[in-house]
Amino acid sequence: MLTLDAAYTDRGFTTQVIEAGGAYLVPLKNNVKELKEWAVLAFSYPVQNGVTDVEHRSGEVWERRTEVITDIPEAISQALPEVKTLIRREHRITRRNGTQTREVRYAVSSRLLTAQEAEDYWRGHWGIENRSHHRRDTVLHEDRCRLRKGAQGRAVLNGVVLALLSSQTRHVTALVRQLRLNPLAALRLLSPQPS
Repeated sequence: MLTLDAAYTDRGFTTQVIEAGGAYLVPLKNNVKELKEWAVLAFSYPVQNGVTDVEHRSGEVWERRTEVITDIPEAISQALPEVKTLIRREHRITRRNGTQTREVRYAVSSRLLTAQEAEDYWRGHWGIENRSHHRRDTVLHEDRCRLRKGAQGRAVLNGVVLALLSSQTRHVTALVRQLRLNPLAALRLLSPQPS
């Protein structure tokens, strides 16, 4: 099961995953606005299959509610191959001062999932995403990039760059600062070191 970022919510890519014998879980964000609107509409009716997880962190209450639908709207099943599960995840945080934040996200999967399985995949993906995203954003400034064409290629290239940097040190940000002062040292990362 590949849990992917919104940049991969694309029929061509998800078809390749299915043809290779894999499965996918991709978010429905504003880059596929019409599909997200169909998901919002589908979940406007009562859902029977849901799971709630509550976590207490430093005086805050984090509540996650994950629901799934297996009756997929036709617009979504035509846009992406083999969609079997539509997922809605609501995340509420109650701060120590009583204020609340609420975020609702949607996703689809080519695998038939229960609400608990969808939550487990989602949590696993975001655990990795948060660790990776922090480096991608602080070191490579991915969030500021407005590149639309070729975004997948840039994401892959950024992954290679981070792998090269991570192979040198756990302190990637400090290494990048050093390389900015001495750009020729970055070329040494590309050449094999004699053993």
